[in-house]
Amino acid sequence: MTFTNRCAPFSTFSLFLLTMISAAPSFAQVTSSAKPMDPRLTAIHEVMDKTQSPGQVAISPDGTTVAWTLRGKGSSQIHLTELAAPSKDKIVGAGQDCSNASPVWSPDGQSLAFTATCAAKGEKQGQAQIFVLPIKTSQTKQITHVTGSIAAPEWSLDGKKIGFLFVENATRTAGALDAMKPWDGVIGEDGVEVQRVGVVNVADGTFAQLTPEKLHVYEFQWSPDSKQLAFVAAPAPGENNWWVAQLYTEQVDGSAGQPKSILDTTKVDGPLHGLQIAVPRWSPDGTQIAFIGGLMSDQGSTGGDVYLVSSKGGEPKNVTPGRAMSPAFIVWVGDDKIGISEHEGGGSHIALLDLATGSDIPEYSVSFPESIGSGQSVMSISVADSSGTVAFVRRSFDFVFCPVFHGYLLH
Repeated sequence: MTFTNRCAPFSTFSLFLLTMISAAPSFAQVTSSAKPMDPRLTAIHEVMDKTQSPGQVAISPDGTTVAWTLRGKGSSQIHLTELAAPSKDKIVGAGQDCSNASPVWSPDGQSLAFTATCAAKGEKQGQAQIFVLPIKTSQTKQITHVTGSIAAPEWSLDGKKIGFLFVENATRTAGALDAMKPWDGVIGEDGVEVQRVGVVNVADGTFAQLTPEKLHVYEFQWSPDSKQLAFVAAPAPGENNWWVAQLYTEQVDGSAGQPKSILDTTKVDGPLHGLQIAVPRWSPDGTQIAFIGGLMSDQGSTGGDVYLVSSKGGEPKNVTPGRAMSPAFIVWVGDDKIGISEHEGGGSHIALLDLATGSDIPEYSVSFPESIGSGQSVMSISVADSSGTVAFVRRSFDFVFCPVFHGYLLH
């Protein structure tokens, strides 16, 4: 097992303290405007403006190249780094005058999709759109022309479409923890902003919203044959109902807009009854969906056990009963193994679970004292299809930022 990392010398603990301190001036000015600004706080603000940190990480399917974002003041840029030659790092995107984020590789590794705020002429300034960059030609193409919030882009496995979470004409971010604007009109009916799954055809830019207007979608994933979606959703308003969300599947063509609930935790027996679900993941053969179920107080605070349920519905099976650690992110590695990224005390742990035995494979187990993530969700990791190479960012209170960390770990 080999590991390499490239780190920028800035402590995340220092960043957190500086952030907390930098919030003090506005509070002090409100409560006592007579006091002059402390010059030390001005210096801290200047340092914060210059601080850059890695955010999102995506490793190519063949495990040779990492796309990762570097965030600065008000924007971010995408870097491409060849793991065999890290000095061959280059910046890509739709332009340096806009924010480029959310890189995601096409299944064949020949193109990189990402979001950018470089609006085309006549479009709303600052509006994020999805762009596609063919690696060989480097000719970036804007493929969406929508108005609203875009998040979590994901290629269909046939490489023909890109799905994403979309709120049309959004006035705020969408999520169970996001603030709502004051109610105006009929409560629960007026002013509700619903996050749905939007899909754009890569070839011609054709766009459609697939999931129903009244279901707020929190997470989704394409099926292996690219003909279905699995998603976690609840009736709108989404800010209020994540705690009762169900697991759905839906056909992309033909019966789009007609989802089927395959799991409602209020209707199952056992320890999962009435709890929350997150991170739905199709098995490679499309017959099962793995997910994390547990007592999760808030969306994004993922933790619990790993369950399997038939993609047609049925009784879920707990495949990590009695586990001492708390899984937060999962990825299938073949038909009978699941990679797990989980909370371990105050640190992190990556494991490979053999479904045939119900046990971890010891040689593919590694722990870290800090938190990890690839920017997708809590404790997420990006895994290459062919090599099993894993990419993520490490952060801690006394460790430096690591924009790229990888190891031949999951096979």
